[in-house]
This record gives sequence, C-alpha cells and structure tokens, in this order.
Amino acid sequence: MTQTLRWKPELCLASFHGLPVSFIEKGDPYQAQCETTIAHLRAKLGRESKTMPLVYQSRSRRAIWLDPDMEETLTNLASDGVRNLTVVAPGFAADCIETLEEIEMRAKNVFTQAGGENFSYIPCLNDCTKSVEMLCHVIQHELSGWVLPE
Repeated sequence: MTQTLRWKPELCLASFHGLPVSFIEKGDPYQAQCETTIAHLRAKLGRESKTMPLVYQSRSRRAIWLDPDMEETLTNLASDGVRNLTVVAPGFAADCIETLEEIEMRAKNVFTQAGGENFSYIPCLNDCTKSVEMLCHVIQHELSGWVLPE
C-alpha cells in the first residue's frame, strides 16, 4: 500500500519497543542494536538525530525503562511547535495489535491533543512479496550450516 501525504513531515520519529534498563545493565545488547539500526537508517536517508529522533514505546510496571519515552517525546515536540510528524517502527517486521494501538491510535492522539496537527504512521513491512523474500533470505543466511535445505 502506497500512501501520499498532503503535508511535509518536520520529523520522522523512529520508535522501538521499550525494555527495562535492568536488562541492559545485565548485558542485553538491545539498546546498542537499536542505536546501530537508527544510525544506519539516518545515514541511508540523509537524516540527523534532530530530524529522526529515536524513542522507545510500551512501558509497563514500575521498572525504569529505556528513554526517551515515545509519549513524553510526542507531547514535548508538539509543545515545542512541531506540527507535522511521521512515525516509523523499524524494529518490527509486521504490524501487530500493540503497534497499531500504541502508535497509530494512542501516539496520534497524544500528539494532536498536545497541539500537533498532522500525524502519519509508516506501516511495517508486513506481508508484501518483497518483505517475505527478504525475510526468507535473512533466515536462510542465518540458518546456513544449521539446517540443510530440502
């Protein structure tokens, strides 16, 4: 599905699923992997951290979670005068109920209620042919030597 916006995004927010800080402190490489992914995306798209900030979504319980938080960032951006925003979730291969509810619905509401005007969510790769072919390639590459193809 191709979608054309009738407005120009001022920022493209890259949202990754959150993780408790205690996991990182115990050696989980997730935060470093997210930061590497966004650095590659920024380089490929010709963007800087100012125009493509990284945030984390999906906080729960009382744990201390990775920052910056998506909802706090959305409120701050709108309060600072950002009116046109696009969000992408590069850590997800497919949209799920959680992603759609948190980003396409709740994040949009947070942004617009704080003063933002235009909000778009760039869908995940989902089930398009090229996406499935890419996933097959990655899986076959990663399994090489482990599983013999039939």
